[in-house]
Amino acid sequence: MPVQIPWGDIEGTAQYSYNWMTANKDLENHNSHIIVTVMSSKNSEVERFKILTKVLSSIVATTNCIGVYQGSQSLLIPRQQYLDSAEALKTNQIPLDLWFTLD
Repeated sequence: MPVQIPWGDIEGTAQYSYNWMTANKDLENHNSHIIVTVMSSKNSEVERFKILTKVLSSIVATTNCIGVYQGSQSLLIPRQQYLDSAEALKTNQIPLDLWFTLD
């Protein structure tokens, strides 16, 4: 979508994003976003998260994306961290930092 994510939706997450200290400043002037979802299926939740991670990694790697916001998990992950963590799937590891927030 050629519009910003409404600031009210990401402001709290950006303000407390321990892994992206400059999130507020970096996201201030973003001008577009994509909504990606994996629909429910016969696959387990872990398999759906794996698929979502692969799709998001492809998008992040091939665009000028600056980060990934996963609102339902209150996660805001900078581009390089997302790509680095997603590499875990190549060795059959689980990139938990991409899937869950630590409260």
